[in-house]
Amino acid sequence: MPVESEETAARNLIHAIALGQLRHADIICRALISTYPESPGYYVTLGDIALRLLRPDVAIESYGTALRLSPGLFAARIGLATAKKNLERLAASPKDASLYLLIKAWGFGFWSDTDHVLASLLFAELTGRIPIVAWGQNSLFRGSTDSNAWNNFFEPVSRARLDDLHTPGLTFFPSKWSAENIDANNHGKWHVGRGQVSLLYFFNRLESVVVADYYDTVADLVPWIHSGSSYFSKPIIEIYRALSKKYLIPLPHIGREVDNFWNKHMAGQRWLAVHIRGSDKIVEVSDLADVNESYFPLIDERILQFPDVRIFLLTDSVDITRRMQVRYGDKVIFTASFRSEDDVGVHYSNRPGDVIGRQVLVDSLLGSRCDYFIGNGSSNVSISIEYLRDWPEGTFQLLGQDRRGIRYSLVLDQERKSTN
Repeated sequence: MPVESEETAARNLIHAIALGQLRHADIICRALISTYPESPGYYVTLGDIALRLLRPDVAIESYGTALRLSPGLFAARIGLATAKKNLERLAASPKDASLYLLIKAWGFGFWSDTDHVLASLLFAELTGRIPIVAWGQNSLFRGSTDSNAWNNFFEPVSRARLDDLHTPGLTFFPSKWSAENIDANNHGKWHVGRGQVSLLYFFNRLESVVVADYYDTVADLVPWIHSGSSYFSKPIIEIYRALSKKYLIPLPHIGREVDNFWNKHMAGQRWLAVHIRGSDKIVEVSDLADVNESYFPLIDERILQFPDVRIFLLTDSVDITRRMQVRYGDKVIFTASFRSEDDVGVHYSNRPGDVIGRQVLVDSLLGSRCDYFIGNGSSNVSISIEYLRDWPEGTFQLLGQDRRGIRYSLVLDQERKSTN
């Protein structure tokens, strides 16, 4: 996490706005507001960002706060008048009867892709769009003949299908999309200017179809949830759990696989689920070895507390599996899943993607049934398992950096703090 002064953060904010990077600008601006809630200028900037993102309602609130702090602030007065006019204009704008949100695969880890889907589904609800999830050829979890890998794991999120978007007369946003290329994957995703388009840019768009192919999280959208939503003012974990319960419905054969393993190997016993990352995670987390070593005292403590507890191990690493077996013997069980013997991630190992995805999902669902859980805070697998159920207090623990809800870290330098 960056450690920086207000001056540096403000400079980064101006730079992000100048480049049109409004998602990043929003993150920095809200961090500054959180740190300096009595500074009216940051509320004006947030209002300006909201206007550009077609959210005049948020702009009105931001400019209003600036005026309460500084009643004569000219920029806030002008901005407020503009926002009110824009709100009236939007209210009068004709809208199609059916508006769609196409959610394409992010193209990385299973729960990373699913996290992208959940954020997009939240956006669909906030904007009244019909969601369609289409994990195409860029998904790492396709079978050799699959056209939509999502259908390997979960029930459809709506009755609409990708083919529906070939209907003549539909309009598309971002402009790189059309009825002719809507089946494409990674289409200009990394192109500066045309790609990397956040969901924040999709509010109040009049196009029939908006396409989400770039990664957003629920945390990115939480500050933009309007007061009429059932998610308004809810803690982020409650939002995730509600979305997961509503949309992440495993296919029947996956549910049966989970039930069969549980009934055969786990029913009637006390379980500690332990998720330990290996393989390619070392590239993302430089202190992964230290984090992994910190599991053992906690596991030992739980065993001391409950001598009958057994361990359900979730890991992508052959080496970690062996270490756990040596240390804990027949207390440890695990599913017969693919694992890596080096620093190459299992989902990059040329094994069948649909099988890998199913194994990750089955392990996660089994882990969510356990009595206790210890996992890695930098892993979407561990984080997602917390969303799959309501864990009693003291039964769920993440080690290392906790990525849940993190958008931006603004930490004042010690010299700045000492002068206040």
